[in-house]
Amino acid sequence: MTRRNSAIKKRVKRGISAFSEFNHYTTVKKEKQASCTTARNYIRAENIIPPAVISVMKADGKIDKFFYGSTGLFQYNYAVLNCQEFYQINH
Repeated sequence: MTRRNSAIKKRVKRGISAFSEFNHYTTVKKEKQASCTTARNYIRAENIIPPAVISVMKADGKIDKFFYGSTGLFQYNYAVLNCQEFYQINH
């Protein structure tokens, strides 16, 4: 079990370091929109070119992160765990 945990931690660390070189953007969530809808609207409004990381700040202080790649918008945690596929697609 500890081997698996250490392998996952290494994958996350590699993913975070790989995504640190992409552009990062921050937006504030509107009242009645989902976080992913806010991120999509922000991408359209600002004409953001992939790859990029978008942070959506909620009213309660929490932050949702998304990865915008050439294949679409993904949860940041999912993209970090599967960074090898995303990194190869976007480079």
